[in-house]
Parts: sequence; structure tokens; C-alpha cells
Amino acid sequence: MKSKTNVEGSVVNVKVRKTVEERLDDLQVSVKYYRHTSPVTQNIFTACVFFNIDKTMIARGVAICSVLDSFSKATGRGIALSRALKAAEYKVSSEPINNQPYRWKTLFVGRSMRMRNDQDLDFFNGEVLPILSGLKADDKNWIKTLTEEDSKGNKKVKILYKIPRDYPLKETVKVFKFKSEFMPDPTDTEKRLFLL
Repeated sequence: MKSKTNVEGSVVNVKVRKTVEERLDDLQVSVKYYRHTSPVTQNIFTACVFFNIDKTMIARGVAICSVLDSFSKATGRGIALSRALKAAEYKVSSEPINNQPYRWKTLFVGRSMRMRNDQDLDFFNGEVLPILSGLKADDKNWIKTLTEEDSKGNKKVKILYKIPRDYPLKETVKVFKFKSEFMPDPTDTEKRLFLL
């Protein structure tokens, strides 16, 4: 609370919001970020974890990237940070990850990849196709190959494919139960990344 004089000359108490930096200082934590990606849709989630002085994980916040989102590192980190702060300050896990099927009218989203060279095709066949083969598509034409010719007569190959709209949710729920978690158990990835 901060005292302030209003225009009539009366002294009133005004609640001043602390900045994120002040809130982190109060908690005495170090902040670390990491993200999980997939060759099918790039970013799956961004996680923010708080460690105390003893290197014990005290909070985790997770921002799940929708297949309809444009990836933004700053946005993902901001959402994950706010959820980690919420868990640390309120000392409670909240925001369970909702993995209910058929939440949306559009169940599948189209994606495309340009094949510029043999390495791109090898990457698609070795990394992307095995993942796509494990996903259920809504029709038999869920992978198509288009060949286009540019103005110089060079052929360009583009592969179109469909992925379930809830793919990032299904991948995230394999790792986490909450978007905002207090005193979480470190995952194998966190143990490896942060040497826990």
C-alpha cells in the first residue's frame, strides 16, 4: 500500500502492483525456459520453471502452442512465466490440461512443406512421415504431393498433409497434468537440461 494525496487534498491508500521482476525477487527464484518441438508442427509447448537456492524446482508454467497460432517465443515465454508465478505465489497447482476430444468444429488442420532438395525429402520421410502415420486423419487423402513449375521451368515439390487440431494438447498431456504447477516432479527432459 502506498499513500497518495488526491485532488481534494485527502490522503488515500493506493494499492501498487509489483512488477514481474519485483515478484521474482520476493520469491528468490531463478527462472529457466525450454520448449518442446515437433517436425510436424514446430513448437508444441514452452515451459518456464522456477528453482530456489537449493536448485529445487518449486513451480512450472506451461504455454501450449495451438496449430493455428503463429509461433512467438516472447508470447510463449510470457504465458509460461505468468503461470509459473501463479503456482509459486499461490502455492497451488491449477489449470489442468483439458484433453477432451472433439472440442472444435474443425478437427484437422492442413500444413505444407516445400521440398527444395533431397535433404528436405529425406527429412520428411525420416522425421515427419513416421509421426503422421501414427495420427488419425479424417480421409484417405491426408497426404498429397504437388509438383509445380516455376517461371524458369524448374520443378518444385510441395507436400500437403493434415494434422489433428489437438495434436499439441495430446503431446503436452503426455508430459504434464497442469499448465500451472506447484512443486512439480521434474521430467526426464528437465533433469537432463538442468542437471537435476
